[in-house]
Amino acid sequence: THGTGSETTYAAVITAPAEQRKFSIADPKIMPKVAVLDPELVVGLPKAISAATGMDALTHAVEAYLSPWSTPSARARAESAVVEVMASILTSYERGD
Repeated sequence: THGTGSETTYAAVITAPAEQRKFSIADPKIMPKVAVLDPELVVGLPKAISAATGMDALTHAVEAYLSPWSTPSARARAESAVVEVMASILTSYERGD
């Protein structure tokens, strides 16, 4: 995903294409101690991928804001994320970054 922070959570989805199934797991043991993110890896993505991952980031931010378990701090970060995504999603789509 493009900016959702999903690489730093204790949840994961495993896709089994041959079975046409997805499995989710959640365990604190899979939470990384460090995540190294390289913004250069997303430069030049096809427009469809930029659009899909941008919408994914926006959806995660809205979900975090609306979650019944959201805290004031989480809502503030989620609101900031929505603003950032909305400010950059069209440019990222057009430029592929």
